[in-house]
Amino acid sequence: MTTAPAQRYEFAPPPAPKRASSWYASKIKPRIALGGPPDATRLTVAWVLAALSLCTLWFVFFATVMSSLQEAHNQHNAYAAFREQLTQLAPQTAPLGGIITPDSPVALINAPSIGLKDVVVIEGTASGDLARGPGHRRDTPLPGQAGVALIYGRANLFGGAFGRVPQAKPGDLITVATGQGESKYKVEDVRHVGDPFPVSLADGDGQLTLVTSEGGTWLNGWMPKWPVYLDAKLQGQAFPTPSGRLGSVPKAENSMKGDIGALFPLVLWLPVLILAAIAAVWLQDRWGRWHTWLAGAPVILAALWGVSETAAQLLPNLM
Repeated sequence: MTTAPAQRYEFAPPPAPKRASSWYASKIKPRIALGGPPDATRLTVAWVLAALSLCTLWFVFFATVMSSLQEAHNQHNAYAAFREQLTQLAPQTAPLGGIITPDSPVALINAPSIGLKDVVVIEGTASGDLARGPGHRRDTPLPGQAGVALIYGRANLFGGAFGRVPQAKPGDLITVATGQGESKYKVEDVRHVGDPFPVSLADGDGQLTLVTSEGGTWLNGWMPKWPVYLDAKLQGQAFPTPSGRLGSVPKAENSMKGDIGALFPLVLWLPVLILAAIAAVWLQDRWGRWHTWLAGAPVILAALWGVSETAAQLLPNLM
């Protein structure tokens, strides 16, 4: 019996997998193969971002807290020096006019209604000068003398001595002591940008104008935009006005100006800070963590302080 040959079935081979498109192959596939940046790169980026964040937080802490402590220390030293100049043990040693050395104490101001009590006024109105307290503009007469005496003060940073100046009311009293004696002023008005200027003074009259800043943003004054002025009229006779005052002041001593000259010390402080941080990381494996930071922390803090102090001088002087 003849057996029929077995029937053979032909099966088609499975279809080949579709090749990825050229865009997928050139863009997505290499990324998957690489698996992202190397660990060393990610670690470096993380360290850089962390360092920038810490520096930013430190600057905010310095501006809002440490700057006030620095200003209080400077005021304490200036008050002791100026009170000695006003005593009978050292008569006529307080500056009275002419060209006065910047940062010299020139007056003592009291205004209880706006929170000023025995506040020392120093000579100069640049941003660095106002870090020590209110400053007398050098091209105006001293308080108590004939003419308009301008005193600048910060609204928030470095103690914010003039932070309550916009709250003054007409009739409030301001007392100022200089080497010529004590003078009393009565507040007439608080002027904002766009308000009319006060009436010109008659010969022999005196006026005191306190200048600070006010904000116009949601930050409510921490980023001030405009100056604000308190005008007070001298009560009684003015003291003689010595000659020799400056005819004008540098741009950095005008209201709402930063001190571009602070860029030079800032450029010197930044490498010190960077090198100190790098040295601390490098020495950590050789000296040990605690030994390294015990020796390096004071250097890093000093460099941070120097960077913050000089960077703050780039901000508006009335801030």
